Formats: sequence, structure tokens, C-alpha cells
Amino acid sequence: MTTQGPSGAPIAASQTKLWKDLRDLDKVAYSASYARLTGSVAGGVLLAQIIYWSKPDKEGKTKLRVKKRGELWIAKSREEWEKETGLTVRQVKSAQDRLACLDLIEKDRFLFAGKVAVHVRLNLETVAARLAALTDVKPGGKDS
Repeated sequence: MTTQGPSGAPIAASQTKLWKDLRDLDKVAYSASYARLTGSVAGGVLLAQIIYWSKPDKEGKTKLRVKKRGELWIAKSREEWEKETGLTVRQVKSAQDRLACLDLIEKDRFLFAGKVAVHVRLNLETVAARLAALTDVKPGGKDS
């Protein structure tokens, strides 16, 4: 079984370990570490949801289907994020901006379903490295 990353391409064993480290069974799991990493609970909640959508499923296949510039993206309106997370539209916008500023996600605008929509991509290596530094655990290492 080959694990696919956000680009849809097979990912290296080290990245597979990183995805495993970020996985919490089938739950969309919020972690206080996410809030510490992002500087806010709203940022942590949105990061948790972006991680959920970005991680491979149990069979190692990506849940992402929108391909732009050769990469797979999450295409959701702020209203859809609001429904999923309980954050307000304003909190979603602010959290997206903060996550992008911290380089935890890449954010861009593309046409989707006939409308311009904000698309996001998780910067897996950055998230894993910063979480490891925050929790003093080496990404992909024995302690994770």
C-alpha cells in the first residue's frame, strides 16, 4: 500500500511517519498544542480541521480532489468551514490569514464551482517541525 500526500503523489516513508504522528484514528481532533502553535484557539481549531482533510485515509489515499498548479488543495468556502468548525466566518478568515502568515498553510484564490474561492494547503513539514519543537518531540522519530 502506497501512501499519497497532498499532491496525490506517493510520499516518502519519513512523511508517512509524519502523517501517522498527526493522525488520531478517524477523529477530527483538536489539540491545545495547535492553539499554542497558532496563537489562538480559533487558529488551532481550523488547523485541526485542515490536518483532518489533508491526512491520508486508512488506505493511504488522499481525501483531497481539487488540483491547482500541480498540487491538491482544500476548496471550501468560509461558510463551509464555519459549519464544520463552529467558528464564525470572521474567525475563519482571521485564522486562515494567521496560519498563512505562520507558513503553516498555503492560501490562494482559484475558481471553484463557478466562483472564486479561497483554497488552502497544509505545509506538513512546517507543522510537524514546529509541533515537535513545541512538544520537544522529533518529527518522524522514535518519540513520536
